[in-house]
Amino acid sequence: MKKFIRVLVPLLLAVLIIASIGWYLFAYDRGFTRDFLLTQARYNDLHGNSRLSSWFYDLAYDFSNHDKNVAIELANLYKADGNYTKAEYTLTNAINSDPSAELFTALSKTYVEQDKLLDAVSLLDNITNPDIKAEIEAQRPDAPISNYEPGYYSQYIDVTLYAAGKLYYTTDGEYPSVQNPVYESPITLPAGETTIYAIAVDDNGLVSPLTVLGYTVTGVIEEVNFADPAMEASLRELTGTGDGDSVYTSQLWQITEFTVPEDTKVYTDLTFMPYLEKLTIANQNIDSLESLSSLTKLTTLDLSGSRFSPDDLAVIAELPSLTELTMVECGLSTIEKLSGAKSLTYLNLGENTVRNLEVLSNMTTLTELNLQHNAVTSLDALEGLSNLQTLDVSYNALTTLAPVAGCARLTALVADNNQITSLDGVSSLQVLTRLSVSHNALTDVSPISACTALVELDISSNTLTDISGLSTLVNLERFVFASNQITALPEWPEGCKLQVIDGSYNELTSLDNLSKMEDLTYIYMDYNKISDITSLADNYCLVQVNVFGNPVSDVAALREHDIIVNYDPT
Repeated sequence: MKKFIRVLVPLLLAVLIIASIGWYLFAYDRGFTRDFLLTQARYNDLHGNSRLSSWFYDLAYDFSNHDKNVAIELANLYKADGNYTKAEYTLTNAINSDPSAELFTALSKTYVEQDKLLDAVSLLDNITNPDIKAEIEAQRPDAPISNYEPGYYSQYIDVTLYAAGKLYYTTDGEYPSVQNPVYESPITLPAGETTIYAIAVDDNGLVSPLTVLGYTVTGVIEEVNFADPAMEASLRELTGTGDGDSVYTSQLWQITEFTVPEDTKVYTDLTFMPYLEKLTIANQNIDSLESLSSLTKLTTLDLSGSRFSPDDLAVIAELPSLTELTMVECGLSTIEKLSGAKSLTYLNLGENTVRNLEVLSNMTTLTELNLQHNAVTSLDALEGLSNLQTLDVSYNALTTLAPVAGCARLTALVADNNQITSLDGVSSLQVLTRLSVSHNALTDVSPISACTALVELDISSNTLTDISGLSTLVNLERFVFASNQITALPEWPEGCKLQVIDGSYNELTSLDNLSKMEDLTYIYMDYNKISDITSLADNYCLVQVNVFGNPVSDVAALREHDIIVNYDPT
C-alpha cells in the first residue's frame, strides 16, 4: 500500500502541475498563449513553412478573441502564399464577428490587389455601422470630378479628371480596372455619346465611389472629309456646293431624305447626316450597315435589291425611330437578328427565301406586312399581331390561313398562289374589305360568307363548284371567280353594290341573278355555257359585257342601251 501511495502522489502532482499550466495558458493568461503562437507563426513564416505558420495563426486568432490585427496578419500570410480566397474568407469572417475600419480597409486592399474594383466599391458603399462608415469615409478618396459637367455639347471638349490617389477610367462602357492605364492627361471626346467611368485608388487600399459622367457631343460645325467619291458627288449636288468648295456638317444636317448612289463603296459618310428620316440604299453590295447606327432619327429605310449580311439586321433593329422597313429581294433566308425591331408599323420582305417568321411575333405594332414570294409554310407567328391591317403572303407554301383569325383589325389579305385547302379562321375577320386567294386548292369558300364588309374578292383558279353562300356579301364591288367549275351565281338581294364581276372559264348557264345590280358596270363571263343575256338590258349603269366562247346570239336588247357586248356572232 505504501508503495502504491509513493507512486500515486507524484503522479497526481504531475497531473496537477500540467492542469495548472493548462489553466494558466488557456484560461488565465490567453494573451501569453496568443503571443507564443504568434511567435511560432512568424518564425515558421520566416523560414518558409507557410502551412505550419497558417496553422499557428489560426490558433492565435482563436486565442486572441478574434483580434483584428491577428486576422489581418493571417490574411496577409495567405496573400503572400497566393491564396487570396482564404484571405478574403478570413477578413470577411472577422468583419462579421467584430467589424472595424481596419478590417474593411484590409479587405478593400485585398480586392484591389486582385483587380476587383467593383467588389471594393460595393464593400465600402454598403457599410452599415455608422461609426465605421464615418471613419472609412474620412480616409477614403473622394469620387473623381471633372472640369465639364455631364450633358450635351456642341463643340469638342477635353475632359480633365481630378482625384486623390491613382485614377483609373474607361470610356468603352466597361468597369474600371487596375489593368487600365493610370489617368494622366485630359480625355478628348469624339462626336456622339461617351460615358466615362472613373475610380480613385489610394495606397492604403481604399477606393473612391464610382463616378459616372455621360457626355453627348453633337452639332459640331466642321468641314466634312468624305470617304466615298460617289457619295460626295451626290451630296455636293444636293447641297449646291461646287467641287472646289468645302462642305460643312451644318449643310448636311438639313438633309432628311437621301438615296445613296448605286456606285457607292463606303457608307461611313452617312454619319454626317444625323437628321435623316428617309434613306434608300438600293441594288448594292454592302459590306456593313454599322454606319446606320448613328441615324437615330431614321423612320423609313429601303434596302431593296441590296445584299448584306443577315447579322447586320441587328443594327437595323436598334434604330430607335424606325417604323417602315423595306427589304425586297435582298437574298435573305433568315431574319432572326431583326428581333429587336419592336416599333415597326410597315415591313416588306418580299422576294426573299424566308421560312421562319418567329421573330415577327414580338412586332405587335405592325399594321402592314408583305411576305410575298418567300418560303413560308406557317403563319403561326402572326396570330398575336392584333394591329395588323394589311397582309400579303402570296407566292408561298401555305396550306391554311387559320392563324390570322387573331388579326381582328385586318382589312386586306392577299394569299394568292399557295397550296391553301381551307379558309378556316377567315370568318373571324369582320372588318376585312379585300380578300384574294386565287391559284390555290380551295373546294369550299363558305367561311367567306361571314366577311360581310368585303368590297373586293378574288377566288379565281381554284376547284370550286358552289359559291351560293356568298349572297351575304352585299358590299362587294369587285368579284373575281374565274377558272373554277361554278354552275350558278349567288342570289344576291337588291341593293348589292357590285360594279365589276369576272366569272370567265366556269360552267355558268345564266346571268339572270345580275339583273338587279344597279351599280354593275363591267361583266366578264367568257367561256361559260350562257345562251341568253337579255336580262341585263335594264342594268342602266352597265358599260360592257364580255361573253366570248358562249352560245350567245342575240345582243340587240343590250346594244339598244349602248352597252358594249363582246361575243362570238354566229
